[in-house]
Amino acid sequence: MVLLDHIPHNEMSSPMKLVEKSYTPYRVSVKIPDMKCDKCSLQFLYLMTDKTVNCGIPQCFYNPLDSACKGSTDPNAATCKGAPNNNVCTEENLCFSNYHSCTDVIILGSQPIESFPADYQPEDWPFRKEKFQYYGKEVGDWSTDGWLLGVPSNYSTSFDTLTC
Repeated sequence: MVLLDHIPHNEMSSPMKLVEKSYTPYRVSVKIPDMKCDKCSLQFLYLMTDKTVNCGIPQCFYNPLDSACKGSTDPNAATCKGAPNNNVCTEENLCFSNYHSCTDVIILGSQPIESFPADYQPEDWPFRKEKFQYYGKEVGDWSTDGWLLGVPSNYSTSFDTLTC
């Protein structure tokens, strides 16, 4: 289950390396569909396509089983700058550098998760037409407080005051 695929990069962001207070926030609201799932995970995935583009890979494929490699299937090739390690990739053009954050959740909706396609995207998500699991240098406009601009308002609504 993918809630939002293809969240564009903020080119106006210019954080200082290892200075967390200089990092630019990314904020997008996500509505969980009316599904029932007793053993689910919410995963936030940030693909470092700036690394792949700078390594001559304009569009990369995200393979979760091989998401950290040197940027090449050739063991004798140089490791791409920014690659997480020197491990040889199992496929060409992989998204070799990314960050993950996951949490286990129970979703108490009414429809079984099996009734949703594996690449489910909300109808009004403007990036849903992009090729699923293939990523390039996608840039968007972001507000100064971190919200993605140019998307329907339900993706830029703060739910800070909601209680569970």
